Amino acid sequence: MLTASLGWLLAAFVLSVGLRKSLLVFLRQNNVTADNYAGRAIPTAAGLYVGAVVLAYAFIWSGLHYAEIRWMRTSPFTIGLHLDTIYLFALTAVLVAGLLDDLAGDKAVKGILGHWRTWRKEGRLTTGLVKAIVISAAASIVTWASERPLAECAAGCLLIALMSNALNLLDLRPGRALKLFLPAALLLVGAATLPLFVTAMAPVIAAAAVLFPEDVRGEAMLGDAGANTLGFALGVWLFQTAGFLPQLAVLAVLAALHIWSCKHSLTARIERSPLLRWIDRLGRDT
Repeated sequence: MLTASLGWLLAAFVLSVGLRKSLLVFLRQNNVTADNYAGRAIPTAAGLYVGAVVLAYAFIWSGLHYAEIRWMRTSPFTIGLHLDTIYLFALTAVLVAGLLDDLAGDKAVKGILGHWRTWRKEGRLTTGLVKAIVISAAASIVTWASERPLAECAAGCLLIALMSNALNLLDLRPGRALKLFLPAALLLVGAATLPLFVTAMAPVIAAAAVLFPEDVRGEAMLGDAGANTLGFALGVWLFQTAGFLPQLAVLAVLAALHIWSCKHSLTARIERSPLLRWIDRLGRDT
């Protein structure tokens, strides 16, 4: 089983490397760019790359699984596991909502409260508010499908939604969001079941790791399509691997972060801390 999981992780890395350059070139050639914090135009919505890797991985997996059912009694490829179609659907919905915000969002409206006030005062439904609704709905579907007690589902829904937005809050400087996502994801690998790791975690972790060099050097931008999708995936994995009390602890931290960030600058806080500033700038041209 360990050999099979390592094999699929390697396959996900190979797939990620193969798709990375093609998609970034596609974004540049079609002017899917935005100015980063330094005022340089770079490809945005690089989260499309994460989605492309996940869907290509799922397509290959499904083909091998069909072959297993059609021609084999046992298979060395899919090891009897099944893709979680609800998870894939939810992840894709979040990615599409994030992409909509990347391409057509009103950059003058900031934060979920800003989008809410725009709707209440102007009657205008912003792409940011649409994204928040989609993320909340996707989180509700994933947690409800787990058939856990109502309290756990409600807490899990909030956890996933806030985790999705937390990665987006961090994605204001190159590499910052992935510096949280990758270590956190690797910590959860140790607690994950084999089906969860092979079918859900491997392609996302591989895509994020392969994209990290471009992101940290400021050559591509995750965008909402990337940051929200990675945060959503991380929240789902935490919901599926951690106990209820650890989930509540993380939920409390996320809630505090969101409340604090409504009135304070996360970047300014990081700059005031020598340790956080060093971590934040590690690998980045400043």
